[in-house]
Amino acid sequence: MKSGLALLCILLFSTNADARSKKKPLLAQEHPVMGFYLAGNGNTNNLSVQASQYWQIHQKNSHVSVGLGARFTGSLGNKNPHYETAQIDLRRESNFIFSQQVAAHIDTLQLQQTQTNTLNAMISLRYSRKKYDVALDMDIAGFGFGPTQEATLFFGEQSEASRLVLAKPAPRNLLLLGDNNVGNLHSTLSVNYHYRAQWDLCIGISQLRCEYRIDKPVLYTASTGIIINTDRYRQTAVGILLGTRYHFHAKKS
Repeated sequence: MKSGLALLCILLFSTNADARSKKKPLLAQEHPVMGFYLAGNGNTNNLSVQASQYWQIHQKNSHVSVGLGARFTGSLGNKNPHYETAQIDLRRESNFIFSQQVAAHIDTLQLQQTQTNTLNAMISLRYSRKKYDVALDMDIAGFGFGPTQEATLFFGEQSEASRLVLAKPAPRNLLLLGDNNVGNLHSTLSVNYHYRAQWDLCIGISQLRCEYRIDKPVLYTASTGIIINTDRYRQTAVGILLGTRYHFHAKKS
């Protein structure tokens, strides 16, 4: 009797251990993907190349995947683009991204043209259904570079004063959401059609935030009593995105 109970316990333990060993992981690794994109709105245009590794969430038949990767973005803007004060504690009444803007604190930087390059780490979220998927790709951190150029800074509540400065792309980029963001960051939302086993056609929306730093920050007191002293100026460009993606392993139809 005792030997029978012992055998039963061994069998139950073995069954439970086998079930645990067959439990599916939270994330299942998928194949890497590389994308090539053009985006623009007629004023600011960009070319980007990105590579991502995806992991499928939960079970094998899940439609949601998350990805990590890297993206290079090069942008070129038309002549005389206008940039505005980027520092959130000057732009808004508080650091809360939905707080009201303070126009008296926002100055304008006029460049000869926009020419920035960025290399950023990226996070992705993808929802897939049969031959289509929807992907959200967001830069999270990295660095920027590009040529230094002469620019004109217009400052004061009526922009009645100006100063010649040297401006260059912000060297560090960090995603903090809204006006808290620092540097040059690229975000895209795309619908992708799997027209071949390893190739997609992509169309969507691109948002590119370009930030420049100047060598001679202006120092003055606004009518609100706040001292204005910043070297950061930013422009946000939203445009149409077109591109293609390559999957390094054949996708299932």
